[in-house]
Amino acid sequence: MPGLGTIINVIAIICGGIVGVFFKRFIKERYQDAIMKTSGISVIFLGLAGSLSGLLRVNADTESVETQKVMMMILALVAAHVRMCRDSVWKR
Repeated sequence: MPGLGTIINVIAIICGGIVGVFFKRFIKERYQDAIMKTSGISVIFLGLAGSLSGLLRVNADTESVETQKVMMMILALVAAHVRMCRDSVWKR
């Protein structure tokens, strides 16, 4: 069945959100902060791994590393920076 993984992922996210809403008051604020930071770092590493796997390819014939889709990565970084500036994230 196509899309089964997506359906399971959506159900897991909804269940996790419901559990989080009900049990948030039982978790100390410092643990909540640690969980949020850890989740954020995990997402960053997963994003980097996914983007770098598309950027760097090892050519087995010539035993060299080749780059692909570099402009896409640069444009994504520029767009993210522009959005952060617009949303006042970087303003002092």
